[in-house]
Amino acid sequence: MKTLRDRCEQVVRAKLDAHAELQATADRLALTDDLYDHGLTSLAAARVMLAVEGELAIEFPEKWLGKALFSSIGRLTDACAELIGAQSDSMSVGAAK
Repeated sequence: MKTLRDRCEQVVRAKLDAHAELQATADRLALTDDLYDHGLTSLAAARVMLAVEGELAIEFPEKWLGKALFSSIGRLTDACAELIGAQSDSMSVGAAK
């Protein structure tokens, strides 16, 4: 069974391949590789962000948006997992009332 983090990484890699036009496919990149060194542009980062948000039904907080968030697959994956986890926690709290 896939973990939440595995699912997020799968989506991030798929959306990078579909929208980022990197010099290498996402499956060839390590979690810590700098995406900007592989050709990520700010416009492509915005396209990836919107695609990831749509696929995972999340929204990145404005204060998180910036070059650091999109610097690596690992950072983007961690952010997605954190947002989904926070959504799950808030839904659990609401259901317990």
